[in-house]
Amino acid sequence: DFLHLLLVTMHWLMKQYNIPGRFALSSHDEAVVSTQSTGMHWLMKQYNIPGRFALSIHDEVRFHVPLEFRYEAALALQIANLVTRAFFSSQLGIHDLPNNVAFFSGVDIDRSLRKNVRDECVTPSNPHGLSVSYGIQQGEELDIFTLLERIDTLGAKRDG
Repeated sequence: DFLHLLLVTMHWLMKQYNIPGRFALSSHDEAVVSTQSTGMHWLMKQYNIPGRFALSIHDEVRFHVPLEFRYEAALALQIANLVTRAFFSSQLGIHDLPNNVAFFSGVDIDRSLRKNVRDECVTPSNPHGLSVSYGIQQGEELDIFTLLERIDTLGAKRDG
């Protein structure tokens, strides 16, 4: 199950990066991000969400997912973050997880790989931006509450 997978991954990462004791302060955003990515992969398999890991840079993780599964994948990412943060916090003896730690402030859903979903990416070689030059519209950034509303609306449409 996911918690077992999380423990095994953390054990391996702690050995791999030689993390001492219960916690090493500077270490290892990569351990957290790697654990979240593992959790995301597991959740996607468990709930039949097609997609794949694409990119990880610092604290950002990107997955490619078919458009019709975008909200389910975004929720899986939020859940993977929640479980990962809860695990690390509990290992440190912190048994309360505020919303701003438990959930990402926003999950980007976009058809283009850009830093900000509203960025038109105007450059000398692309003077009119993505929407005018290529028909690529802005993406969306959803917090956990908006995401749950979208999923609820989507579920009602699929059921009815």
